[in-house]
Amino acid sequence: MARRRKRAAVLAALALVLALNAGILTAAAEESQDSGTPVTIQTKAKDVIVLDPSEAQGIPAGLRSVQISVDGQMAEGWTEDADGQQEFVIFYGRLEDGEPGFYRYDLVEKTVQRYTAPIDTVTADQYLKLTVEYNQLKGDYDNLGRENIMFKIMTAAAVLAAIF
Repeated sequence: MARRRKRAAVLAALALVLALNAGILTAAAEESQDSGTPVTIQTKAKDVIVLDPSEAQGIPAGLRSVQISVDGQMAEGWTEDADGQQEFVIFYGRLEDGEPGFYRYDLVEKTVQRYTAPIDTVTADQYLKLTVEYNQLKGDYDNLGRENIMFKIMTAAAVLAAIF
């Protein structure tokens, strides 16, 4: 649960930085940050139209399909939560004037942000499998080096034996 919240916080911070850079968000504050005045972030209200998930290409891996009620209407999406306590749902949709894509809906805050699948996640099972494979390859490489040295020694001995 803490890992999910940390991931959500990192994704939210990244989305905030991208939105600020794109001019979607504006930040207003007193001239001096030391004055104790909090920063206010204003956002533009945007509606996301939920599309048929069968049209989605490249459904994010590791998610399970769910149906939830949004404003009294049933919508199909995906969640990362295996324990049934959904805080975020991923939908396939589009902005009214935009391209289709994936969006993360926060069920608690009732907010939407564009979803980008994490690219650097490795499960514990995948990590162990990769570690075993690495160790096998390293062992094979080390053995190859020893065999190469033995071949050179035997070749040198054969050459010396032929000369003398």
